[in-house]
Amino acid sequence: MNLFNISLKNVKNSFSNYIMYFVSIIFSVFIFFSFKSIQYNEALSILGDKSRTSINAASSVIALFSFLFIYYSNGFFLNRRKQEIGTYSMLGMRKNQIGKIFLYETFLMGIGAIIIGIILGFLFSKLMTMMLIKIMGVSVIVKMNLSVKALIQTIIVFIAIFIIIGVRNILVIKNKKLIDLFKKQSEKQSKNKFVKIKGVLGIALIVLSYAIANSDFIIKEISFAPVILVTIVPGTFLFFSSAVSLILNLVKNKKSLYYKGRNLIAFSELSYKIKSNSKILATIAILIATSATILGFTISFYYDINRNIQENYKYSFTINAENEAVNKKVDNILNKYYKSNKVKYDKVIELLKRDVNYDIVYKYKKDGFKENREASINIIRESDFKSLRKYKGEEYNDLSSDENIHFVSDEYSRSFIKSIANTKLNIKDDKKTFKVEEDINHLQLNEQSTFDLVVVKDNVFDLLKKKDNLVKLRVIDVSQGKELLKMSLEIEKVVNDNMKFNYPFNFTSQIASYRSLIEMNGLMLFIGVFLSAVFLLCTGSIILFKQLSSIYDDKDRYIMIKKLGANNKDIERMLSKQLKIVFLLPLIVGTMHNLFAMALLQKLMPRSIVVPVIVTLAIYYTGYFMYYFITLKYAKDMVLD
Repeated sequence: MNLFNISLKNVKNSFSNYIMYFVSIIFSVFIFFSFKSIQYNEALSILGDKSRTSINAASSVIALFSFLFIYYSNGFFLNRRKQEIGTYSMLGMRKNQIGKIFLYETFLMGIGAIIIGIILGFLFSKLMTMMLIKIMGVSVIVKMNLSVKALIQTIIVFIAIFIIIGVRNILVIKNKKLIDLFKKQSEKQSKNKFVKIKGVLGIALIVLSYAIANSDFIIKEISFAPVILVTIVPGTFLFFSSAVSLILNLVKNKKSLYYKGRNLIAFSELSYKIKSNSKILATIAILIATSATILGFTISFYYDINRNIQENYKYSFTINAENEAVNKKVDNILNKYYKSNKVKYDKVIELLKRDVNYDIVYKYKKDGFKENREASINIIRESDFKSLRKYKGEEYNDLSSDENIHFVSDEYSRSFIKSIANTKLNIKDDKKTFKVEEDINHLQLNEQSTFDLVVVKDNVFDLLKKKDNLVKLRVIDVSQGKELLKMSLEIEKVVNDNMKFNYPFNFTSQIASYRSLIEMNGLMLFIGVFLSAVFLLCTGSIILFKQLSSIYDDKDRYIMIKKLGANNKDIERMLSKQLKIVFLLPLIVGTMHNLFAMALLQKLMPRSIVVPVIVTLAIYYTGYFMYYFITLKYAKDMVLD
C-alpha cells in the first residue's frame, strides 16, 4: 500500500471526526466564491466601483479568516494524532514519509472542500446576487453564469492556503521527538504568584474600556474609538488566564455549592481546563464581540433607513430658486410627470444667511460647563414657518415678542447638547441679540438644504433683510408615484448643469437620499451577515474541536468514574456542566463587549436601536448554542461508547 492510499484510507475511516471542519471549509469557499462571482458579475456594473471594492475587501477578510481557522484546526488534529505519528515512526517510516501522508490528507480534504464549495457557489450565485440587489433595492436582471475570474481566484487562494498548511505539518512532524509523541500533556498547574494581580488588572482593563466607551470624550472624538481595543483585548486575555481561575476558586470555597451533587467532580478540573484554554476562550470572546458587533451595526443602519428619511427629508425636493431658468425647467418636469406624481405643495421661501454665536452645554458634562458656539444659520419668516408646519399637520406656538426666536435644528446634533431654550443668540453682522423661546429639535425641511433655522417675526425679518444675504429656497412635495426617481434624476441634472456646487445643497431629494442609503446600507448588511456567518461557523468549530480534544484526553477518567458507580446520566450531567461553563464564559464576555459597542452606536444615532440589538443577539445565540448541543452530542458518544 503506497502513501497516498494510506492517506485516502485515513480520511475515509476518520471522516466523522472531520465533518464540522470539512463543512466550515466548504462554507468559507462557498462564500468567498459567491462574493467573487458578485464582484465580477457584469449585470452589477451599475453598483459602481465602491461596491465592488467593498465586496473585494470582504472576500479578503474571509480568505484571511479561513487561513487562520484552517491553520489552527490542523494544529488541533495534528496534536490529537501524535500517537499515530509515533506508531508510524516505530514501524520504520521516515518522518518525510509520515509528512507526505499528512500532506496528502490535507490536500484530499482541501480539494474536496474547494470542489464542493465552488459547485455550491455556482448553483447559489444567482440567488446570492438576487439577495444583494433585493436588499439594495436595485432593479437588475441577473443571469446564472460561471465567472472564470472568480473560479481562478478561489482555486489559487485556497490551494495556497492548503500548501502552507501542508508544509507546516511536514515541518512540525520533522521536529517532533519520538518520546514526545507518546507523552500526555502535563496537567500540573503552575502556581503563579502574580495571578491575583493579573486577574485584577484584566478586570480593570475591561472596566476602563467600558468607561471610555461610555464617556463624553469618545463621543466628541469618535476617531479615538479604536483606542478602546488597546485596553479591551489584553484585558480579555488576562481575564480568562487569571480572573476566571480566581472566580472558580471562590466557588470552590463555598462548600455548600462545591460539594453539592456532582459539582465536586465537574469543578475539580475546570479551573485547569479554563486556564489551559484561556487563549482560545479569550480569542473566541473577542471574535463573538467582533462578529456580533458587525452584524449589529449593519442591521441597525439598515433598520434605521426609513426612520432616517421620515425625520430628515420632509419634502420630495428642495431647490435653490435663485435661477429663473432652472425654475422654468423644473416646472416643465413637474408638468411632464403630473399624472403619476401629483404636486401637493410648491412654495418659494426666502431665507437670510447670518453668522451667530450662542452658549451650549453638553449633556454628558456633569459640571454644566458652557461653550460658546459660532455657526451659520438661516433666518426664516414666522409666516413661512407656519405654512410649513400647517402643511405637515403640526402645531405651532406663536412668538411672544419681536425679541424672541424659535431655534430649529436636527435631532442628531441635539442628542449631545442640552436644550438652548432661554439662551441668548447674537447675530454678529447686525449686532442684535435674541432670546430663544423654543428649541425645536427636529428638521422642518430636508437635511442639508439649509443651515439651522431661526424663526423671527415677519417685521423683524424685513428689517434684517439684505439682498446680498438673501436665499430663495423652493420646497416641493409630490405624491409617491412610480416615476418619482426618474423625475428626481431629471431635476437634479437641470440643477447641476445650470448652477455651481454650493452648501447648503442647491438640490435635495427624498427619493434620491433613500436610494443612496438603501444601496449603501444594503451592501453593508449583505457583507455583514455573511462575514458574521463565517466567523460564527469557524469560532464554533474551534471551540468544538478544543473541547472534544480535552474530553478525549480525559476519557480514561470518565471510565474510572463509571467504574466507581456513576451511571451514564451522571456522566452526561458532568459533561453538560463543564461544557456549559466553557461555552457560556466567552459568550457572556463577548456579549458584554458587544453591548457596550452598541451602546456607543446608540449615542451616535438619535433613534432607538433596541430592536436590531435584540435581533442580532437572538440570531447569534441560536447559532452558537447549536454548537454547544453538537459538542455535547459528540462528547457523549466519545465517552459513553
